[in-house]
Amino acid sequence: MTIRYSLWGHYLQNEVSYQLCPPKHNLYPRIKAAHDYYAECACTGAPFDPDTDYTAMTQVDLCTYRTPDYMLSCAQDYRKGKWGFQQHIWQATLAGQAVVFTSQPGAPDVGKSRPDYWHGNGYMPRAGAYRNVLLCLHRFDAAAD
Repeated sequence: MTIRYSLWGHYLQNEVSYQLCPPKHNLYPRIKAAHDYYAECACTGAPFDPDTDYTAMTQVDLCTYRTPDYMLSCAQDYRKGKWGFQQHIWQATLAGQAVVFTSQPGAPDVGKSRPDYWHGNGYMPRAGAYRNVLLCLHRFDAAAD
């Protein structure tokens, strides 16, 4: 099977998981589905989604800017617009005394689903930072009437 270079990293990451995960493990069906998906994209030359599983650990571009008074950290454009799980996209730490961050509630309840109101994101925001400036855009669906 010939695999295009742009697909190789995602395929290799999944291939290792596929080989190491026992078939009885609860993640095996999701890993196998991603394995079959990448193999089909490689064979057909079809475009592919690099993030097939919202709980998988994939590459991220981190940016951290630190001064004696504050620190700003951001996972830039990490899975923007996709369903989140429990990711923490950005944080400002102020003088070691306060922490500031945003997330979008995944569900209105607390503790009955994941992500819920306090744990994780419904949709992942588009975030970027440069030095002491951060932009974070959240996607919200229209409220149902």
